[in-house]
Amino acid sequence: MIDTRDQVTGDLPSAGPLVNINSPEMIVHGGSLSAAGDLLTNPMRRAMSQSCFSASMEALTIEVAQLGRLASACGGAALVFECAATRRR
Repeated sequence: MIDTRDQVTGDLPSAGPLVNINSPEMIVHGGSLSAAGDLLTNPMRRAMSQSCFSASMEALTIEVAQLGRLASACGGAALVFECAATRRR
């Protein structure tokens, strides 16, 4: 049996140095994969814990976007409105 979660999270160890350097407090995943919820976030946590410093992982939370697959579209729309509101004529 092939576990697609392992295939999806297989490249996450390469993100370890980015977490170690930037020390984010949270990683939020959205889009259509957000429907997987803990089925994806738990393997993500395991993969990241293998490639990140323990101090980086202690401060890091991995969450699912509350807007689900609409998160990217809403973020893009918000950016457009923000730029339009601050634009000087």
